[in-house]
Amino acid sequence: MTPENPDSPSPDRVELTFDDDRPPSIAIIHAIAALEDTDPMESPAELGFRLYDQINSEALDRLFTNGEGIGDVLVDLCLYSEDRYDILIRDSGLVIAQKRD
Repeated sequence: MTPENPDSPSPDRVELTFDDDRPPSIAIIHAIAALEDTDPMESPAELGFRLYDQINSEALDRLFTNGEGIGDVLVDLCLYSEDRYDILIRDSGLVIAQKRD
């Protein structure tokens, strides 16, 4: 996945939506858990990292959920543990996660 072509298909890619009931930080956790075929509730132990150790998840959620819908917001970040995950978050309510080697 690259910002230039985030819609290219890949077997190691998951797309999820977020909304008021599932903020972006939770969608990221669910997407990575889906990539690793693990329960999202068990993901910190299974994956070897916690999202809040990598990024301020409250600030991320506020960035996408407390706005008035004006302007475009796109966040592209990498999360590292034993594996690398590229995460793309769009203000349209889409989270794209891809596992990298």
